[in-house]
Amino acid sequence: MPSVEELIAVARLRNEIASWHDDVTLEPTIAAVYLGISAKKLEELRGVEPDKDGNGGGPPFIKMTNRKSKGLNQSVLYKLGDLRRYQREHTVGSVFEGCQRAGMFAMITVEEPFFTRKQPDGTLQIERHISDFYDLDARDQLFFQFLKSEVDVRFIPWSVAAHARWSDEGLRNEVRSHWEDLLSQELEALRQTR
Repeated sequence: MPSVEELIAVARLRNEIASWHDDVTLEPTIAAVYLGISAKKLEELRGVEPDKDGNGGGPPFIKMTNRKSKGLNQSVLYKLGDLRRYQREHTVGSVFEGCQRAGMFAMITVEEPFFTRKQPDGTLQIERHISDFYDLDARDQLFFQFLKSEVDVRFIPWSVAAHARWSDEGLRNEVRSHWEDLLSQELEALRQTR
């Protein structure tokens, strides 16, 4: 973890870079410092295609190609104006908005496979998420029950699973706790914007 003095030095460097003209081109390492991310992360972002809404990709970059160069060893530069625009486009007003842009709310709508058991009163009880097994014996036991049609596999969003009946209260409480944390963070962010 960097010291406060080191963090202040980096902030001063960012401030100096910010005073430069939009057309200034920056090496990836300096561009990463300006954005506040690692050079490795910036390199990874160069290989990520944005989704249909423009989320997920990195900032535009200039690739200095040479027909004689082979492979990936060709120069990459960033225009400061593009980095500024990228920062503005990725500025969020709340935890909720950040999670939404990152696709984290897929847990609300995307259905996941759960082992479920029908109860005598007709309701469903969740046994566990199909991939949530630290105990291989428990996994095998549920799988054999599935083969004997004693349990079923249902696709349920995590948001519904948080409210459902579970055979293991510990697992249910864990799911509910994550759900409550997410909602609490968003409520706090909403209260701060009043």
